[in-house]
Amino acid sequence: MGVSAAGVGRSVRVRSAEEAAAALRAANTDSGTVCPVGGGTHQFLTDLPTNGTTFLHLADLDDLVDYQPADLTVTVQPGMSLARLQHTVDEKKQWVALEAADPERATIGGILATAWAGPLRLGYGRPRDQVLGMRFVTGDGVPAKAGGRVVKNVAGYDLCRLLVGSHGTLAVITEVTLRVRPRPEREETVVARFDGVEEAVHAAEAVWQTRWAPTMLTLQNEQRAARLFVGSDGDSDSVAAQSAAIAELLRARGAQPQVLREDRWHEAPPRQALRAAAVPESGHGLRVSLLPSDLGALLTTVGSESQSAVAHYASGIAHLRFAPGAAAAMNAVRRFALAHGGAAVLEGPSVDGFSRWGPRRPDYALMQRLKTAFDPRGVLPPLPFGDEAA
Repeated sequence: MGVSAAGVGRSVRVRSAEEAAAALRAANTDSGTVCPVGGGTHQFLTDLPTNGTTFLHLADLDDLVDYQPADLTVTVQPGMSLARLQHTVDEKKQWVALEAADPERATIGGILATAWAGPLRLGYGRPRDQVLGMRFVTGDGVPAKAGGRVVKNVAGYDLCRLLVGSHGTLAVITEVTLRVRPRPEREETVVARFDGVEEAVHAAEAVWQTRWAPTMLTLQNEQRAARLFVGSDGDSDSVAAQSAAIAELLRARGAQPQVLREDRWHEAPPRQALRAAAVPESGHGLRVSLLPSDLGALLTTVGSESQSAVAHYASGIAHLRFAPGAAAAMNAVRRFALAHGGAAVLEGPSVDGFSRWGPRRPDYALMQRLKTAFDPRGVLPPLPFGDEAA
């Protein structure tokens, strides 16, 4: 276990689950704090503590533990990159329904800890839906496990779903078993450009109301021009028929759609470009969660003040980007989201007077009880689920 200075905290690289447990036990003894770190690609989602913090780097914990192509399962350590995992299972013409803006750097543990999802969420569900089992170390350094290495597990408390999206506040993931899927026979994306976001929203609604079942329905709005991406995958005949029908529907709405045939599902340029566009390179961003019917209204009203937007229409998720100093527009988006039962989370650097997570959630007290059970001394980062004064 190597140790080196890192700013005002220190950096610890672990190469085994035992070393991770030892680091957490030491922090409990020393009254220190520990922040798990993967590839560092999702740090824009949180304010990392620094003073007196030990950064527990898991990138060296990257072994392939078990792969059963016939059972459609793969077990890996959390430091494995998404690109390496996809390459491994691709040799058997399979893939894993996880996404990242930078798959070469993003680790499996980091993707699950932040529950980051992109265009594929519509067709394949959230990151937690891909998890079959986990091994992890709780905040007090105790190894534990949940789920298993088979597709069907005994019913009970689903601790895996609890840990996915917990931002490393409850435990440190040391191993994960994921669902593997056969690679589709054919993948296509219909791309249509519209003069404004309102026209693109209406087109997305029209696609969603058809009998077709796209696996991606994403809208990108930038510089007063909007594009709609409709993805399909499956057997060749079904995909070809669906793409042709969707293209005809969009053509009837005044667009000139283009059908793109994809050769590599997880590396398809349109999908990867949308994932990258959802990550803030400069300025500030908001990740908004709403019902799909309200998401369209957001994009055509207060969301129009943003510089750009990537919205996964049927999933109800939008990433809005704002220039520095656009706090008023960001507050307007948050007020809209809260008024419609949704949420708006800050992505990117902190903004004075603007809470990253917004008002504290109604179930915060329950989450705090879970936090205490998993991390009794508060060694891991605090819960990121809302601020009392926001």
